[in-house]
Amino acid sequence: MKKIILLSLPVLIFFACTDGEGNNNVADTSNISDISPDTSLPEDSGYPTVEPKKEQHGIFRVVWLKGTPYEMGFQQGTLLKEELRKGLEYIKNDPLLSQQEQMARDMGVMDIAIKQSYPEIVEECKGIVDAAKDTGWTYQKCIILNFGDVFMEYLLDGMPKQACSQAAVAGNATKDRRLYHGRILDWSKIDYILENPTIFIRQPKGGIPHMYIGFPVNLSPYSAMNAEGLSMASNEAHPKDVSQTALQGHSHVQMLGRIAREAHNIDEARNIILGEKHMSTEIFMIADGKNRTASVFEMTAQHIGERKMDSNGLVYVTNHFLADETKDYDLEPTKEANLLRYDRYSQLLEPDGKDSLYGMFDPENLVKVLRDRINPYTGEESPVEEFDNGKSIATYGALFAMVFDPEKQIVWIATGKIPVPQQPFVGFSLKKLLGYKDAPEIVPDIIK
Repeated sequence: MKKIILLSLPVLIFFACTDGEGNNNVADTSNISDISPDTSLPEDSGYPTVEPKKEQHGIFRVVWLKGTPYEMGFQQGTLLKEELRKGLEYIKNDPLLSQQEQMARDMGVMDIAIKQSYPEIVEECKGIVDAAKDTGWTYQKCIILNFGDVFMEYLLDGMPKQACSQAAVAGNATKDRRLYHGRILDWSKIDYILENPTIFIRQPKGGIPHMYIGFPVNLSPYSAMNAEGLSMASNEAHPKDVSQTALQGHSHVQMLGRIAREAHNIDEARNIILGEKHMSTEIFMIADGKNRTASVFEMTAQHIGERKMDSNGLVYVTNHFLADETKDYDLEPTKEANLLRYDRYSQLLEPDGKDSLYGMFDPENLVKVLRDRINPYTGEESPVEEFDNGKSIATYGALFAMVFDPEKQIVWIATGKIPVPQQPFVGFSLKKLLGYKDAPEIVPDIIK
């Protein structure tokens, strides 16, 4: 069944991720009012701070931002002006992306994006453009790129595939009974992202410091971790029909940014999710390092289902719904690649799985899962250089792969060259980047 068509532009293939068994919580959001971001947070949040700056760490740019949304936008526009210039050049030279701004205006989509974006996204975009207007960036382009998950909901069928997957392991599943969170971000091949991986160390006025793992102008995160020990990432899903979408509410990736800024634990994250209006279908995984648990949140405009980490210390997800509250509301039939990758996670994670690593998980063994190239149905192993054949966890278009240790606030990230999962996973300590004196050393700092 085709999705509703507000857009026929292929604009935001640029930034969206599309197409475990736990306990399910029902959530009726039909009568919940929209909740605007909390503006009453104290100015002094009590966290260490680092002044705005940019550093090169191997292939990664690390950018520190601090203050109000406008101030952080202005800092990014100043520090990343050359990267922004190159990004705009990439868009201009792409026959599809170059049409996005005008087509969004012509079809009235820009007004929806501006009206439904969080105020802090609007202000941060204004700051970027004020600092980098000589590059050609516009406020409208910035808004479009940070509303991409909603736009993707309205694209015509036949667009290039995107797909993501995640897994969290804890308790008896791990060597040390701690929690680890693995994530692959699968999109189409985008050279600009591979060439410009950027880690933003965000220190919002009155909020929780956090990191986004992404690229320049990435104000709405697809992968993030905060200083309270929450790691989080999004996977896209497709709606079964138009009743599962809405023209009022919020972008889910923008919502994930709010969770990074305001949630101290998974209960607070859940309350934010339940307290918002939703526009599209999406999946979050949120892992709580301090409480050593994780949940998958499956969302449409009308329904929310939660799959909690089960008694084996496992929860995992690709791009289809499984919770009782949502399983009837995403696109049918489910793509074979989604089922295939989910079933391979089962073989690798579950205690009785065919190739199970259960009880042995640590960052290195979770990396082995993200690098897995085995088709669970045929046993065939894809060539190591394969980028996107849809036949295994590692070969569905990976642009980022990462493993979080949210309790210690450490993440290991692979990107830069294809095949991404085979690249070294480089370690970053959020505490160290924020200047904590008790920041743990990363051992190992690279997982080869």
